[in-house]
Amino acid sequence: MKKQAFNPYLPPYEFIPDGEPRVYDNRLYVYGSHDSFNGEIYCLGDYVCYSAPVDDLGNWTFEGVIFRKRQDPYYEESLPMGLIAPDSIQGPDGRYYLFYVIGVFSRIGVAVCDSPAGHYEFLGYVHFEDGTELNSNCGNGLMFDPAVYVENRDVYLYYGFGFDFTKYNFNGMEKPNCGKLGSYVAKLQPDMMTIIGTPKLFVEGIDDAVNTDYKEHPFFEASSMRKIGDRYYFVYSSYQGHELCYGISNAPDERPDFMGVIISNGDLGLVDEAVNYIGNNHGGLTQLNGKTYIFYHRHTNGTQTNRQGCAEEVHMDENGRIFQAEVTSCGLNNGPLVARGEYSCHIACHLWGEHGTKQFSSRVKKDESDAYITLEEDHGCFTSRNAYICNLRNTAGCGFKYFEFTGNETVKLEIRGDFEGVVHACYDGKNGVPAGTASIQPNGKWHTIEMKIAPVQGVHSLHFTFEGKGSVDFSAIRF
Repeated sequence: MKKQAFNPYLPPYEFIPDGEPRVYDNRLYVYGSHDSFNGEIYCLGDYVCYSAPVDDLGNWTFEGVIFRKRQDPYYEESLPMGLIAPDSIQGPDGRYYLFYVIGVFSRIGVAVCDSPAGHYEFLGYVHFEDGTELNSNCGNGLMFDPAVYVENRDVYLYYGFGFDFTKYNFNGMEKPNCGKLGSYVAKLQPDMMTIIGTPKLFVEGIDDAVNTDYKEHPFFEASSMRKIGDRYYFVYSSYQGHELCYGISNAPDERPDFMGVIISNGDLGLVDEAVNYIGNNHGGLTQLNGKTYIFYHRHTNGTQTNRQGCAEEVHMDENGRIFQAEVTSCGLNNGPLVARGEYSCHIACHLWGEHGTKQFSSRVKKDESDAYITLEEDHGCFTSRNAYICNLRNTAGCGFKYFEFTGNETVKLEIRGDFEGVVHACYDGKNGVPAGTASIQPNGKWHTIEMKIAPVQGVHSLHFTFEGKGSVDFSAIRF
């Protein structure tokens, strides 16, 4: 029996952002960074891989660790970051190649494996034909977020960063001799490591985007390339810091024309105020079962360094233009969730605190007014059974998109806390159609309250807003 799919699509104790989806032999594989729960630095873990059958996208298998930090010859425990946003692809020789950066702006490593999710062995670093390593001091951009595209025996490597060194201090480092900021493309020999010719600027960073079609959404990071039909789609994260944008070209190394935003992890662009706490974004496109999906990530645990992968279906017009997708709770499910049974509140796609939402960064952290999704330890373990929304206060709330209602539902909410007041439910937005109200009394243990909700049929979102004194944790909804 097929399982329903949710966002985030992996277990709530797993933190794999920067997801690059690949399909091999009717299985979907996701390659990404690996954040650690409660970690205060990005990408602390070794690379792991998950996969799912393309016709059962709620049924994920943990494939294990595929590459360890210590396999890289330059790895040191003192590095400010670990293994950064990778990409993996099948090369012309049929083997699978993993591209990565370790630390910050160092060099692009390559590892190889005979299967998509086996144990990758270190192969070497991307280099020029004379053997010189490609690095951030050779005038060809900053080494960051590598992506790769293969067409027949032609191999294209994308990388780059748009960090404005004149405004910010990145871990105290001075700007390398990297030349122009932006995304770069380099053609590789079939050995997957040797550059043919010289890398070229592909999409301008903030310094040079002002007079281009990218001026409102300058390239920042997260290069990703896919071919859909006869068009090449370049996906990237813009300087806005919460959105994935895209450009289209007629060749994999031709500068793409800016087209628009694919997704914002706060739905900005679709709405004026973010529907969730926002922060950096990274992901890629893939086609599954005749549909196209964008993979991206959200920010969990009230920090920018505990990120979880999500995915949404995207729709295109006849010219290949993508309409901006909204964030949902049902992502890969191929439709709404059934309003029946129990759902963990960690799948909430809308979340706001007592003072609304904010954009997390290295300088902006959660405070006592913020609501956030987190995990609770149980006998030394973090499992799927103990993810919940923490610290919902007066006017705070959460929302779930979408459920298929049959017209006669009762909802039970699993909660705890010193909160005293009421919780309101609404269909179709936090200020949508009133659905029901229930009173809440202080109780420090997990318990359930019951709410009779107004009959409704069809597909609707369900939002909850809390009014009262104190703080409440929200663990599950039971229909």
